[in-house]
Amino acid sequence: MTILVHSRPAGPSSAVRRAFSGTPRRLTALGAGLVAAIAVFIVVLTSGMAGARGGMSAISAKAAEANAANELYFRLTDMDAQAADALLVGFNPTTLVPTAVSAAAAMKTYQDDRAAAGVQLQLLGLNPALSGPETGLLDDLGDYESLIGQAMNIDQNTANEAPAAPPGAALTLYQSASTEMHNLVLKDAAKIRDEDFSEIDSRYTSAHDAAIAFTGAIVVLGLLLLALIVGANQYLSHKFRRIVGPALALAAVTVIATTAAAAAGLGHEAHQYKVAKLNAFDSVSALTTAKADSYDANADESRWLLNRTEDNQTGFYSNVDQIAHLPGLDVSTEAGDPGAYDVALANAVHALTLNRDSNTVSNVTLTGGFLATELNNITFDNEAQGAYNSALAFSRYIHDDVTIRDYADNGNLSAAVAVDIGLDKGQSNYDFGQYIDDLQGVIGINQQAFTAAVSDGQSTAAPWTWLPYVIGVLLLALVGVALYPRLAEYR
Repeated sequence: MTILVHSRPAGPSSAVRRAFSGTPRRLTALGAGLVAAIAVFIVVLTSGMAGARGGMSAISAKAAEANAANELYFRLTDMDAQAADALLVGFNPTTLVPTAVSAAAAMKTYQDDRAAAGVQLQLLGLNPALSGPETGLLDDLGDYESLIGQAMNIDQNTANEAPAAPPGAALTLYQSASTEMHNLVLKDAAKIRDEDFSEIDSRYTSAHDAAIAFTGAIVVLGLLLLALIVGANQYLSHKFRRIVGPALALAAVTVIATTAAAAAGLGHEAHQYKVAKLNAFDSVSALTTAKADSYDANADESRWLLNRTEDNQTGFYSNVDQIAHLPGLDVSTEAGDPGAYDVALANAVHALTLNRDSNTVSNVTLTGGFLATELNNITFDNEAQGAYNSALAFSRYIHDDVTIRDYADNGNLSAAVAVDIGLDKGQSNYDFGQYIDDLQGVIGINQQAFTAAVSDGQSTAAPWTWLPYVIGVLLLALVGVALYPRLAEYR
């Protein structure tokens, strides 16, 4: 009897069995798997750390650009305020005024502001994307300066000027210049700043989330690589009667240490992102914008004395409301009854409770505005004291403004101008200067913390620009030491 044996065609499973048949092929496949796993681990590790460091640098660069735009904004608004102050006093006043508050002194500050604005424009011009807006802003600023120059020339040639009574032609030119400043120049500066703030928010979210994601990926890949190394050691111990291979044991320790260090490093990066953006820069952005709006409000105050229009009063309280919003009040209410806002703000500030020991301010009843943002985001040493002082100083400045308006409404323009431009305690420019100093102090605390967080994050990630390659070479060498002698036994 003939027995027929039917052979089955070789399938994929047969090919796999042949590929891994025999110890040499299995060792080769094991080595290839380890090399591939090490390569993926090192690539992900390098990418994660490089991304963390790059994210810090990108946020820092955008923050500097946003700060430059805010600095530009406040310099421009102060230029307009100084021009208004010069017209309030007049170059040839009927009464003597202190040298420090003369029209010439105001225009000297105007020129200083213009020079500082030029520096900020140069910084913004380093970004090619801003070349268009910067050029347009420069053109509009040139038109503004031309109008101001003509107004000042007329005023300088006018004798016996009463307070807040510049020549009609000079006032008309100034009003045209100020309108151009607000409708064109300041809008361009604010647009650059706001776009930078928005991009910083986006970059923070992306970089922070990436740091968290890479942490998880590195831990998973590290565990997989560790499992593969342990599996390789078990195979070798079974096949070659070796309980533990020293090279693979060292490789396992290296993977454990690297994974732990990288996860800790990226976790630290994520924390530093939070400190830099949420704790520090959010306060910096709020306070620098408050500073810019405060200078605009101060200019509105002087413009109101010159023009006595509802628009200037509303403009003042639009800025003030952005700085400190109170429950139950809005811009129209505040502009219609400045005394009500003054009393409500004084009560809100009086209710604040400063605890120096715990570095906190409690009982914050402001329901919006940049000062509320800061009072609710106190993190760093001495920040509570600075924020509290800023709120107190702002309240004093607002009280001075009500005094100015009361004098003007009662026909005493000389007294109103004296309070507006006065540099003695209890006068507007003095108290405004104290408020800005306090505000700048808190900005400095947060800016220093931001810089420190960015520097810490960058320095933490810096070694990982080269360390993964060293670790990769070491792991490959250890795998070679563990597997090559075993392969050599079959040659």
